[in-house]
Amino acid sequence: MNYKEAFKKFQNQPRKKNIQRKPKQKSFIKTMIILVIFVVFIFIPVSELIINTVTNIVETTDEATSSFDGNGNTDLTSFNLNQDSSRGDYNQNFTNSDGGAFVYQNKLYISLNGQLIKYDAHFENSEVLEESSCDHIYVDDRGCFYENDNDFIFLDFNGKRKTLLNEVSHCYVLDQKIFYIKDETLYCLTIDENMNEIDNKKMVDDTYEFNVDDQNQHILYTNNDYESKLIDFNGTSLKQNVDNYGNAYFIDGFLYYREYDGIYKTDFSSDEGELVQAASDIYRFGVGQDEENEKVIVYGENYDNVLNAYFDDDSYALYDDARDFYIIGDKVIFFTYDDHYTRHYFISSYDGEYAPFEE
Repeated sequence: MNYKEAFKKFQNQPRKKNIQRKPKQKSFIKTMIILVIFVVFIFIPVSELIINTVTNIVETTDEATSSFDGNGNTDLTSFNLNQDSSRGDYNQNFTNSDGGAFVYQNKLYISLNGQLIKYDAHFENSEVLEESSCDHIYVDDRGCFYENDNDFIFLDFNGKRKTLLNEVSHCYVLDQKIFYIKDETLYCLTIDENMNEIDNKKMVDDTYEFNVDDQNQHILYTNNDYESKLIDFNGTSLKQNVDNYGNAYFIDGFLYYREYDGIYKTDFSSDEGELVQAASDIYRFGVGQDEENEKVIVYGENYDNVLNAYFDDDSYALYDDARDFYIIGDKVIFFTYDDHYTRHYFISSYDGEYAPFEE
């Protein structure tokens, strides 16, 4: 074989390197496709898991930082109702237009969850007295008085009801007298032991709201121009143009009221009141009394909806999102809202212990 023939034979030989390279390229592409598919199928559930985990963390954080706490720091049965409401507690209840509470013979009568309910002293038993919520609740040895749908009703301890007044508001019971507002006029109804009318006297026109001083038989009323005046039970004017205190009520002959720097009290014998509790951030308040320990407790809700108890030189933050409250003796009942705007009610002592009512 000469040189030319040998070279020609070499040219005609198949190129093994090129033949081997083509299968490798196909294998690489196929591997990459499989890898991409694998990553896609793995990434989607993993990403969903990550998203769900982050969402759960956010939701849990929202729940953890929510102001609503349905647990309390004690149970309801630890609150023994061993002190009846005083007239001062009733005055506080009377100025509250969003339900109320009253304790008589160690039983709690409260407008709760759209009903008027009676609890026993240890909260172990309850009884529904009225199927709709009530205002201005007052109880004595005759029975229970309350407003319901603009009617004023008397309910005796045997369950017998009697409507005493229709289309009225701000009904206040004092022995045989019932003070109330009808058509922006203040009246005084006098009843006998059978709840029958003896007299119904018009006292003063142009009345928006009023407070009763049972000890001195005075009434502080406010007209529709927000001017306050002091009168006696006969309607005789005692003091004209009294400063409009707002969120004020009588206890033991003193009017407790709020100023910019705290809670004051006055008997109207002078133009200046006496400072009871210095607290500049209170915008709604009430005064309770611990009769056993002879303490006066100021319950105050500040502008951040924090409910505090002030007494002597001490103070406790009771709850950080209270919306309103009713005082019963030395304790306070308040409510708050959850994320669904549902009310939840609690009872608290002034030393900071609180528990939820069963719903």
